[in-house]
Amino acid sequence: MGLFHTSLSAKYDDAASLFRTQTPQDYHFIAPEQSYASNLSLTRRADGGRRHLREQRDRLVVEIAQLEDRMNLHSRWTLLWNSHLTTIFHFVLVCYCLALWTIL
Repeated sequence: MGLFHTSLSAKYDDAASLFRTQTPQDYHFIAPEQSYASNLSLTRRADGGRRHLREQRDRLVVEIAQLEDRMNLHSRWTLLWNSHLTTIFHFVLVCYCLALWTIL
């Protein structure tokens, strides 16, 4: 997945975990009936933001899958593919050669 998807997933995960685990900094204990009424809109807003990020992430995943299908990409690369290892080897070799040239 792309960088945008990774960023979006991270934002969604952060929003979801904050929604479930963090107590607001301005939290003061109030009688349950008063507390519920005053914080209901804040809770709805936080949950709405979380749902919006989840829907945006899900749309992006569908768009990526459709793009991969149109481009006829059916397998993903892995770190152990020979072509990947060969590319890494050549990259390291070129970097080594450039370092040698700068020393000489």
